[in-house]
Amino acid sequence: MFFAYIPAGTGFPGVPGPPITAPPQPRSRVDRNPAAVFRAAVNGYLFPAPPISGAMDEKPPVILSVPLSSVQPDPANVRRHGARNLAAIQASLRRFGQQKPIVVDERGVIRAGNGTYEAARQLGWTHIHIIRTPLTGPDAIAYAIADNRTGELAQWDEEALNRQIAALDGDLLSAAGFNQAELAKLMETGRNEPVEKMPPVIYELAVGCANEADQKQLFERLTGEGRTCRVLTI
Repeated sequence: MFFAYIPAGTGFPGVPGPPITAPPQPRSRVDRNPAAVFRAAVNGYLFPAPPISGAMDEKPPVILSVPLSSVQPDPANVRRHGARNLAAIQASLRRFGQQKPIVVDERGVIRAGNGTYEAARQLGWTHIHIIRTPLTGPDAIAYAIADNRTGELAQWDEEALNRQIAALDGDLLSAAGFNQAELAKLMETGRNEPVEKMPPVIYELAVGCANEADQKQLFERLTGEGRTCRVLTI
C-alpha cells in the first residue's frame, strides 16, 4: 500500500482558499535501503510514494488562492476572448466554480487561463486559483500556445454528445457553453443521420419444362400475363 499527501483547502463560493498541506512524515530506515524497501512492500508496510508529477525530484504543483490584483494577463497572449466566449466562461464559473487553476509564471503573468481571469474579474471575484510555473522565455511562450492549440485539435463525438446533451436541463446546457441555435443544429444533425437501408426482397420461382418447346410456350404465356421471366437452360 502506498500513500501520499494531497493538498486540501477551504474558502468561499467559487474560489476555495489557500491549500492546507499535511506536514511531511519522517522517513523510516525501511525507506533508505532498496532491499528493505522491497521487503516492506512485500510485507505490506507503508512507505512514502514517489512524486507523480514528473521527474522523481520534481515537487507537485501547489494550488494557491491569490488576490486577482496580484496576477496580470499575458500582454502577448495570442488567443482572443470575445464576448460570447467570456459569457460562456462566466456561466461555467457561476454554476460550477473554478474547477481548475490558471497557470501563472514567477512574475505573475498568466500563461494559461487568461479567459478565466477576465471572466472572474467581470463577475467581481476578488481571488482566483493559480499554480505557479517555473517556465520562462521561449518555453513559457510555447507552453501558452500549446495550451490553446491542443484543445483545437480534438473533435466532438457528435453521437455521444447528442446523448449527453439530451440528459441536461436548460441551466446546465447554458453552463456547458451551447446556445439555443447551436443546440437546435446539433439535434437536427442527429435526426438527419442517414439510416442504412435494407436491400429489397425479391421473390423468384424456377419452373422445370419438358423440352425447349414447352419452355417457349410457358415463357410466352407468363410474359403475356405481365410477369418478368428469364429463360434458363442448364
